[in-house]
Amino acid sequence: MAASVFRRAQDEFIKHLSQEEEKDFKATDLGTLQQVILKLQKDQQEKRGMKYMNRLDPFLKSMEKYGQVVDTFLNISNMVAFIWGPMKFILLTANMYTDAFNAVLDAYQDIGEQIPLLRDFEIFASNNHMMEALGLIYTDILEFHREALRFFRKSFWMKVFAATWRGFEKKVKHFAGNMSRHRQLIESRASIMEFQEIRAIQQKANDQLALMQKAQDEAYRASAKSWLSGFSNEGQQDFHRQKRSLCPGSGRWLFGNPCFQRWLDINYCDTPLIWLTGIPGAGRSFCSRTEDI
Repeated sequence: MAASVFRRAQDEFIKHLSQEEEKDFKATDLGTLQQVILKLQKDQQEKRGMKYMNRLDPFLKSMEKYGQVVDTFLNISNMVAFIWGPMKFILLTANMYTDAFNAVLDAYQDIGEQIPLLRDFEIFASNNHMMEALGLIYTDILEFHREALRFFRKSFWMKVFAATWRGFEKKVKHFAGNMSRHRQLIESRASIMEFQEIRAIQQKANDQLALMQKAQDEAYRASAKSWLSGFSNEGQQDFHRQKRSLCPGSGRWLFGNPCFQRWLDINYCDTPLIWLTGIPGAGRSFCSRTEDI
């Protein structure tokens, strides 16, 4: 039962990867990730822009222990690789933009501080729903990485970072909240009934996040549709009609202008164009032989 939770989460995550990403992530271990982090830290030092990389420590330490527990009790290949691999990609990509790198470090700190430190392996030996709780942690971390990958894969992500990251921060808080509930389950050695209660709370939170995401997507879609829509001539016509009603007869002089009358007469006019000229607010224009008014 517990193993199936991990496999479902892993299979769902892989579905959203390219073949290159899957291959790269499978080849990533903690040592590889730590080398990347050291390189990023060196780059930050050279730029004199240290971002307090220790913010990653809670996540790294917790997930290292986590991997040891899962390897001990479950036979699932490449399980932790799909945590280290995406993390490597996200850090390397976010490093290209200072604000993004800071935000990513904060996100890993927020989530990492809520992951339980698994010191006692014995509680997982004969407690199936405790292993299932570990599976829920795995599911949420993969979901967090899937959302982050979707964000940072976009070629224009730096241009829209300030406008769109705030929405992603809400998802980070959601995943951190889930981790907190998983931590409560494990540290209290919750009974099956307590486990089911926590699961119900988490499902409700997941449903609320989905509704929030749907509302946000609909708002973005409506905004884009409005921006792309054609100009509303009817609205402008009504506006100026109301303005003209303040001065009845305004503009009627044009219809009596000889140049306009000749242009309007289909039997006389030999050009389809008429040019109206005049300074703003003058109310009157002049007519030239070239049918300029």
